[in-house]
Order: sequence, then C-alpha cells, then structure tokens
Amino acid sequence: MNTIDGTVYENWKVYSMHNKLIFRCGQKKTQWYLDRHLAIPHPEQKRAIQLTFEAAGDGHAKDKYMIEDRDNACVACSSQASLTKHHVVPEVYRRAMPVSIKSKSVNAIKKNWSSTTDLLLLLTGLQSRDILILCKYCHDKYERHAVDMKKKLAEKYSCPLEGKGWVQMPEHRSVKKAAQALRMPPDALAKIPKDRTDQLTQIVETFRDNTPSIKGCPWSQVLAHCADLRDRVRGPDFVDHGTFVINQLARDDSKTPNDSKDGSQSPPLILDDALKRFIKMWRQHFLDHAQPKHLSHHWSVEAPIP
Repeated sequence: MNTIDGTVYENWKVYSMHNKLIFRCGQKKTQWYLDRHLAIPHPEQKRAIQLTFEAAGDGHAKDKYMIEDRDNACVACSSQASLTKHHVVPEVYRRAMPVSIKSKSVNAIKKNWSSTTDLLLLLTGLQSRDILILCKYCHDKYERHAVDMKKKLAEKYSCPLEGKGWVQMPEHRSVKKAAQALRMPPDALAKIPKDRTDQLTQIVETFRDNTPSIKGCPWSQVLAHCADLRDRVRGPDFVDHGTFVINQLARDDSKTPNDSKDGSQSPPLILDDALKRFIKMWRQHFLDHAQPKHLSHHWSVEAPIP
C-alpha cells in the first residue's frame, strides 16, 4: 500500500463570477483555469480564484462537505504520518462502473470539454467525497473488513474474487513442476536420481518441441518459461469479479430475465439506481467498520452521487 507524497488537500477556493464559493480544488487545477483565462486570482481571498465565465448552476455551493477545508490527516485517528488515499468503493468494482458514476480524469476533461459550462460540471465532479485519507495502520485495519464484504458479495453473486470463466490447463502443471525441479541449485539437483531427472527433462523437451515460441530458445530460457507456466488461463467467457457483480446488481429489481454470461443486460435506469445503492452500502460499511471519528459531519451516506 503506497503512502502519499506531499499534500492531498490544498484547499484552493473557486468562486463564481458573482463571488459565490462553488467548490474547492488543488493548485494544479486552479492554474489550469488561470492559464486558459477561465479565471483570475480572487481580489480579496488568498488561495482562491474567480471564474471569468457565467457557469450554469452553482457547482457544489449547496454541498457543505464539498466546499469546506479538509485536513491532511487520517479521518479515523487524525494521524498525519504514513497517509494513504482510501477509495470507499473498492477498485475492483469502481473500474467496472459506467462513466456516469465514476469520477472523470483530468486528461479526459482536457480533451473532451465542449464549453466552459461543461468544464465546470466536469471539474467539480473530480473532488469525490468517496476518496478519503487514512493512515496506513487504519487502512490496513479496515481492509480486513472490506475483504470480508467482498467475499460475501462473491458468495451472493456466485462469482469468486478471482473471477469466473477460467480454463484449467492440467498439462501445464506437470511441465511447470518439472522445470522448477530442473532449475534447483546444482547441489539440490544432484540429490535427484538420474532416471528421474531424465524423465523431468523429457517432459520439458516434449513441451518445448510442441511450442513454437520457445522451440529454438536456449535451454535456460526454456526452463524459465516453463517454470512460469500457469495452471489455468482466462477463457473466452472470462469475466472478472467486479464486472460481474456490477452487471448483476439490477437483477433483483428487474422483472425481465437476464441470461447473459456476464450479466450485462439490466435496464439502464434500474442499473443506475442499483449502483447508487451499492455505493451507499460501501459508504455505510466504511462508517461501521473504520469508525472515522475525524470525518467531517457534513459527509453523509446519502450524499449525492454523480
């Protein structure tokens, strides 16, 4: 688990043309506005800019959590050492969610914004309430509970954490074991009877002769390749755990059958509602198990989801 280098919350304020605080962001984003003449330094506030265009809507002006200053400290214990970023919804599920739910990247914004209004809406969505700071100790402690929840979801949706749709390769198992044995240190290899090493060598040679990619390779490379063989590979119907669960979320709400192997036929509106409930479930799970005593009281399980 990587710790954070530098400051997470720089607490720059972004004001509308009418001097209303509409969201906060980091220095890099404020500079992006300034470089494109979409904002000017605020005449009265420090670490603040004011937009030079009329934005549709008020951004997060009505959301106190999104416009308040944040402390660069663990929300569970208040430690300022060995801090990490914690995504309330685990990555395995988040990466399978549609763009309408996930936070959009800065690069996507730079390439795709079509108007200053679109730009404001996109950039304000980047400061997600579902990314929180935990120290490494509290993060590790909570993750044990998160893993338990993932296992429950794996059982509920009949999809193991490693995904489903694996194709077993039993022929690789014997080749792999033979290659690993032949790569042992010379003194250890010398203890194996010669007829057994000959048998192991024959297993690897047969595999090599039937595998064009390594047929002409030096023996050491052949052994290295075979020692890393996998006992199973992803088949054509493979689907990872997160994708399967996300695609299955609406099944309980939908009255129509869903026979897709990856569960991807749920009605869009039902799926959207199910995703929001799923996110709120993880928010509540975080509150229950991380017990973040230093989390803003404006943070809420029921807060809006993009």
